Amino acid sequence: MEKVTKLVQLSQVSFLVLIGVCVAIMPHFLFERNEGGMSNYGVYVSTVVFYTLAFLLSAGLLLRAAKLLPKERNYRRLKVVFEVTAYTLLLVLITTYPYQRSNTYANIHTATNIWTTIFEMSAGLWIALIWQRSVVTRFGLRLN
Repeated sequence: MEKVTKLVQLSQVSFLVLIGVCVAIMPHFLFERNEGGMSNYGVYVSTVVFYTLAFLLSAGLLLRAAKLLPKERNYRRLKVVFEVTAYTLLLVLITTYPYQRSNTYANIHTATNIWTTIFEMSAGLWIALIWQRSVVTRFGLRLN
């Protein structure tokens, strides 16, 4: 289980660091009122590589962690949470590239981001409050 924990933590840290690089390169997308937000990092040459790596690496590590979870019944839902989160990250990434081309793509991207927010907040609450309710789980997803 320690390997699963490290993979989940690395998934989150790598996402934070790589998006942090994007913010350092072009901070105005997050800190000015008239900009569109984080998705803009996926459409500019100076940040697209870091943005793409953030999503791909995070999703890949979550899928690996899901695969390494024990086959026991009480880990099935956690595996689904990891997998849905990973595939949702990939969907956000895929919808980022064309979102500025038309209203249809923009709407698909917006809907994907709304789904991502709702799912990840719900999953986080479920992990923290319901799934194996323990102090250990709440601090760093220490699953062992």
